[in-house]
Amino acid sequence: MSRLEALGDAVLAFALTLLALDLLLPQISTDQLAQGIWAMFPKLLILVFAFLLIGQQLDVHQRTMLHIARSDGIFVWLYFLALMFVALMPVSVDILGRFPIQPLALVVFGTNSGLVCSASLSMWLGIARQQIAGWGHEAVSLTLITLPLVYVNIYIVYVVWVLMPVISYTYGTWMRRRFQNEA
Repeated sequence: MSRLEALGDAVLAFALTLLALDLLLPQISTDQLAQGIWAMFPKLLILVFAFLLIGQQLDVHQRTMLHIARSDGIFVWLYFLALMFVALMPVSVDILGRFPIQPLALVVFGTNSGLVCSASLSMWLGIARQQIAGWGHEAVSLTLITLPLVYVNIYIVYVVWVLMPVISYTYGTWMRRRFQNEA
């Protein structure tokens, strides 16, 4: 298990590093520095969101590995699936960073984000061997809800995505307390 955990740590760290490599100042003259920095702002916001998403996956990864003494083949393949979608995150961030107001770019990024969350949720449910209603599905649900909205209003999608960590954390905390009170 330690080799699998080390691999996951490496993939997550590498994905986080690759996110920052795309953040480059455009070719400008010195008197246009302020405009150049301002032009980077949309990419910076996308990077922050992707960084938080991958950071959340690192947290899930660490907490999941605390509960595992041994694993089966299904867990290993779900783990690799989750890591694959994390590894693709810099690509989807690059697409969205280049075309931030194109609906297809949002669909690519949103689909990748949803797949990262779905693979991690499947991995956790596989470990738990029981489905705890409501646990962990909020990020997946919010992502799926926003995908059709990209063709209506992309700004609503951005607002939901910015609020998603807060919504996910709040809902998850509420569900854990509710589950503990019922137990």
